[in-house]
Amino acid sequence: MKPVNIAFVGAGEFIAGNHLPNIHESELFRIRWICDLNDKILEERKEKFSPEFVTKDINDVLKDKETELLIIGTRQDIRVPLIDKCASAGKDVFVEKPMSLTNEESKAIVKAVKDSGIRLQVGYNRRFAPAVVEAKKRLDMVRKKSGHPALITYRAVDEAYLWPDWAFNESHGGKVFHEGCHFYDLACFLMDSFPVSIYVAGEVKDNQISTMKFSDGSIFSVINAGEGCASFPKEKMEIFCGWNTIIMDNFIELTHIKQDGYEIKTFPLFREKGKKTDKTITPATFNKIAEEWRKNISEDDFKHRHYYGSFPIVDKGHFVQFEKIAEAIRNKKPFTCNEIDGANATHICVKAIESIKTGKVVALEKIF
Repeated sequence: MKPVNIAFVGAGEFIAGNHLPNIHESELFRIRWICDLNDKILEERKEKFSPEFVTKDINDVLKDKETELLIIGTRQDIRVPLIDKCASAGKDVFVEKPMSLTNEESKAIVKAVKDSGIRLQVGYNRRFAPAVVEAKKRLDMVRKKSGHPALITYRAVDEAYLWPDWAFNESHGGKVFHEGCHFYDLACFLMDSFPVSIYVAGEVKDNQISTMKFSDGSIFSVINAGEGCASFPKEKMEIFCGWNTIIMDNFIELTHIKQDGYEIKTFPLFREKGKKTDKTITPATFNKIAEEWRKNISEDDFKHRHYYGSFPIVDKGHFVQFEKIAEAIRNKKPFTCNEIDGANATHICVKAIESIKTGKVVALEKIF
């Protein structure tokens, strides 16, 4: 398949530690542009990822007929005008989560996409993680067979001490928006529907427990917090439905416990020591590696606050989502997680903050 020409708009630490190396190593893509306002970042990214061009002016990118997809990884409060410019130029867009910070921003983005005819995908990568895809497949079968509602708990607890301060900025939605949006989108994906209510205990900046109820009686609860330690895996999901238990452990192991026995399926790590790998390990082994890493974290790792070089990276679907985009572009198909999905996740975040501030259960309805 002919490589897709990509431009990066915003090339900070997350992009440089994740999307840039993944795409740079793939034959599906060619990095045509890296655009950033910071001269030092441009210099460092140019040396490491060998784009054809670098610029501080997005208009250089938009005028380039060869560029097919723009990856927007800038700070959240300037994404709407950037997406509008891309739409006006007829350029497809991948935008990091959250797509927007208000329902008004979502409506503007949806209108721009619809009026221009471009395609837009939001970076809700967990939908694409192999372990999550398998968990949904099994959940769908159990729900269809039993007709029972599902009870799902999701733990996403990290170590806030190692995070950059901007992630907790309440003017940008704190961790409700920065991380919670992931799990609100995931709930909609797993249930194939939109929740009817949400209740959230905690604070906007960090440490929330959210409970979403669905029309069929299913309940999705998520702990999104920074009070843990990075020597322990961040994420785990447990699903209970129709006398079945499905456990997704840190994206590397899926256990399906049934009345007549159980199955265990393992998934390879994505990166180890900065390089792609197909190595499989047990959750217990991962825990030991993480514990050793936390004891010996380097000053450089701590400075960058994204540990893609030294920490073992599990497959959360970060690259699979781009494989789907490449397939869609070459086959002229819609993108998989689009602007409506992005708007829905933003709307849940808005209502989550309302619940935190009022201390009440808040009703939910789709805005699209």
